[in-house]
Amino acid sequence: AGDGLGGGVAADFMISKDLAAGTYFVSVAGDENTSDVGYNLESEFEVKIIDLDPESAGSYYGLVRAQGRAFVGHLEVTVAADGYYTGLLKGSSGFQRSFKGAVQPDYSASNPINAFGKSSTLSFQLEKATSGYYRLAGNIQPLVDNGKYQNFELFKAVYGNAKRVPGKLRGRYTMLAPFPTTSDSDLPAGDSFASATMSALGSFNLVGYSSSGSKLSYSSPLLETNKVPFFTRPDGLREALLGDVRFRNKETSDFSGRIRYTRKPTNGTYYDKRFAKMLIMEGSKYLMPSTDELPLSNFVVKDNNANSAFVGGSFGGVYYPITWTPDGLIKTTRTPTYRASARFNNVNGRFNGNYFVSQSNPDLAEIRTYLRGVVLQKKSVISGQAETVDNGVGRFSIVPVPAE
Repeated sequence: AGDGLGGGVAADFMISKDLAAGTYFVSVAGDENTSDVGYNLESEFEVKIIDLDPESAGSYYGLVRAQGRAFVGHLEVTVAADGYYTGLLKGSSGFQRSFKGAVQPDYSASNPINAFGKSSTLSFQLEKATSGYYRLAGNIQPLVDNGKYQNFELFKAVYGNAKRVPGKLRGRYTMLAPFPTTSDSDLPAGDSFASATMSALGSFNLVGYSSSGSKLSYSSPLLETNKVPFFTRPDGLREALLGDVRFRNKETSDFSGRIRYTRKPTNGTYYDKRFAKMLIMEGSKYLMPSTDELPLSNFVVKDNNANSAFVGGSFGGVYYPITWTPDGLIKTTRTPTYRASARFNNVNGRFNGNYFVSQSNPDLAEIRTYLRGVVLQKKSVISGQAETVDNGVGRFSIVPVPAE
């Protein structure tokens, strides 16, 4: 229609068009009469890929499973309100890949990616669950179809300034994940353990040691269904521990999960052979005891109230009585051969100490074993590791005396 200025398109003309993701170029020009009427062309462009439900925007987290159902990686995808997304895939073997794109009108997306050593396509679908929250599910399919692919289901991080974590879930935690065997000296015998905190904003932060004695740390938001995807790669990416952890108030634990623990073959270190083991992780809320309750209100402090055992490696099943003192010290009766001492930290539920063994030759230095561990309050268990320099990591356990 004419606009009264010599014909042409109306000044308020608008074009609306759904476009696939990509790069577009737009040109605006006048006709041969434009210069005669003495006005300048003006234009405004607004690019909107898709009308997303605002509730679908946010960050989604979860683990990637192989077809055999074993966890093999961690995936995070963040969807913006304008329909664009970014993602980061981390594999248990140490690789890391980032990707980006735009959600299509049917709430699906697809990306080329080199994943797990193969050129693949990563695809996902955003869907609203009965809970009212969106979830993101998909798979990673190799371009050369050999029948092996990976799949994932990601959950949304739902806590923050607008929605705080329930008070019963906030605070300090301790965690234990015992290694399933102590009879093979080529494998770690220690318990994986850590202390952790859950903030009001939903940030779960954990620090501790893997079964091999490697320091580990991990941080993740608490997701919908009160789940945390656990994924950490200690010891210079030689190891990987990954699994789903759920927060539930049970009789013996406040969170629990099955953890896949793998280690690459290495040279010149402890445990140089490759292994893959499943661990059962249990964690409990940690409440600081008073000094007369150390280390636990239900762990009676008295002479010979527990036994400590070094199991695996060269530790050879050494047992001796232990006394917990009201000020948080762990002590044993000193003998000409050995003595042990440690200090309990009643703020985070962990202890550290030393076990000394005098050698038969008085000219030789005594052998020192480092003790470290943690309290699992709901199970009345104190356990951890004993590491002697040049001799690997064994298990250090303090078990309450059974009721008669």
